Amino acid sequence: MEELLPYTFEWRISTNGVNWGNVVGTNQSYDLALPFGQEQIHARVDVVSSDGQTAWDSHEVQIIPIHLKQSFNNINFEFLISPNPTKQETINVFYSTNANITNVKINLIDSFGRVLYNKDKNVEQGEHSDNISIKEFPEGIFYIQLTKDGKPTTQSFLKLK
Repeated sequence: MEELLPYTFEWRISTNGVNWGNVVGTNQSYDLALPFGQEQIHARVDVVSSDGQTAWDSHEVQIIPIHLKQSFNNINFEFLISPNPTKQETINVFYSTNANITNVKINLIDSFGRVLYNKDKNVEQGEHSDNISIKEFPEGIFYIQLTKDGKPTTQSFLKLK
């Protein structure tokens, strides 16, 4: 039986700390993935007690961007899946390309080898991200296969309930 908390939570984000967007999360914690090029973001959580009183706190978080093609301990990061593991309804796939035009294919594959999502597109040189909805998928291990100009790379992610 799930314990009822005396508080509810509403997470909001802002690029400037003044204009707050819609509610992006309602749990005690919230996983945040930033688009490429954005180096800071403001996060605010509204905590509402059972008697209806609201208190909120705002924190600025500065993110240092990573470069995806760098080696770290002999591991070559071709792309990044975020958040991982996740309880969110979407995942973000971040990748970069060096050629002027690159053909990119993204496949989401389940543990039985079935392709549940695929996207094929041409992108220009630079850093890119794709959001993939996973809300209809059950809890488990899934794979993202990213193919750039015919060269596939695969990584796994864990979806939690």
